[in-house]
Amino acid sequence: GAGAGAGTKTGAGRVTGLSYMVGDDPTLHTLHGDALILATGGYSADTHGFISTHAPTLAALPTTNGYFATGDGVRVATRIGARPRDMDKVQVHPTAFIDPRDPLSRVKFLAPEALRGCGGVLLVRTGLRFIDELAPRDTVVGAMYQYAVPSFPFYGYGSADEARVAAEEIHTATPRVAEALLVLDAEAVGKFGAAAFGFYHRVKGFFTEVQGRDGLISYLAQLSGEEPSMMLMNNVHRTFDELHAAATGAAPDVIGRRFFASKFANTTIGPLYVARVTGAIHYTMGGLAIDQHARV
Repeated sequence: GAGAGAGTKTGAGRVTGLSYMVGDDPTLHTLHGDALILATGGYSADTHGFISTHAPTLAALPTTNGYFATGDGVRVATRIGARPRDMDKVQVHPTAFIDPRDPLSRVKFLAPEALRGCGGVLLVRTGLRFIDELAPRDTVVGAMYQYAVPSFPFYGYGSADEARVAAEEIHTATPRVAEALLVLDAEAVGKFGAAAFGFYHRVKGFFTEVQGRDGLISYLAQLSGEEPSMMLMNNVHRTFDELHAAATGAAPDVIGRRFFASKFANTTIGPLYVARVTGAIHYTMGGLAIDQHARV
């Protein structure tokens, strides 16, 4: 592949081309042109560079982008005088899959909102929900840092107000390691699309299929390295009883969710699909300052 070097400039400071090398060949080539378009790319994987400098509280988080997202385009441009801007504008997505085969990988695969929109719910290891799953990303992330922390088991229901406060603190306090469980029933899988869901379930292996509530109870207990407790059993049954009541209109949702694509009608013995998810850097909105003519 070609490795880009610095742009070539006239005495007036105008960029007129690009210097580059091809592969391992040290020969420097120069390409001239009337304009140079620079696609800088993101920097979400530049943990010890742009992220630690401009969003240091997020430096420990994984990313949904690849290891290649290191902001090289921004770095090259600033070396020849371009001015970066908004480099602290970094978005954390609440649901990135934790791959059971490589749980510590710093690169995560995105678990799209559609999985929740089609009926998926978020639980903590104690079997309880903690936030409206359809709330804005920052609110869901804030709730995860507030409640879905394995070292601080959560035994009650979260409030949207507390989640919003936690969301506001993401950029001022170092996030703790947060992990939630994304759970879908068969109806939610059908709404999402069996073929599309099969990619995440069978191809990527992110979801584990369990049989009904008892299977989920066993999964959660095993995840915590404990035997199923009476509290865990009660929590799981309570969670799905309340979900079914809210989805069918029999009672308001205890979390405040208003829209349900699944009625959770067959969670006692029917299959449930569960995946571990965590927050991850998703979008980096910073880049290079431009004028009204899109010139750097």
